[in-house]
Amino acid sequence: MLVRIHKRARTTPAIRKEIQQSTLSERALATQYGITRATVRKWKHRDSCEDR
Repeated sequence: MLVRIHKRARTTPAIRKEIQQSTLSERALATQYGITRATVRKWKHRDSCEDR
């Protein structure tokens, strides 16, 4: 399966799925993946792991 992500995307569908399934805090996930807490919050609340 070929996955096409935005060229400036900091996360992949696999990382997004890990974020959605994780029980860690937003801050811990942001630090772990080198992204902002807002990005973690966005992926936590989405139903899909794909770009819109």
